[in-house]
Amino acid sequence: MGLLLLGSAASADWADPTQPPAHLHGQAPERASDTAPALRLTSIIHGSERRLARINDQWVREGDRVEGVEVLAIGTRTVRIRHGGHQVQLSLLGVEIQKRAVTDSHDQ
Repeated sequence: MGLLLLGSAASADWADPTQPPAHLHGQAPERASDTAPALRLTSIIHGSERRLARINDQWVREGDRVEGVEVLAIGTRTVRIRHGGHQVQLSLLGVEIQKRAVTDSHDQ
């Protein structure tokens, strides 16, 4: 029993590893709203009647918000967003898809 008490008295001088370093005490933590979230643009539907973008697996329209970011404009290959006072443009990556007429082989 005396050995257990001796061990706990010695550990009282150790710093708590779950606490921030002493030089950071009293400082305000970084606000989450100051950092832009990671956004992934995976698809755009751009037609005369509707414009949609898929950002972080969520379909959004111009004026919608996703992950605290406002969608300003949806183009054919880009989406312009605003986070705080900054505007950023997200772009689709990949190969260009071309539309072409397809003929039915049974009609020939």
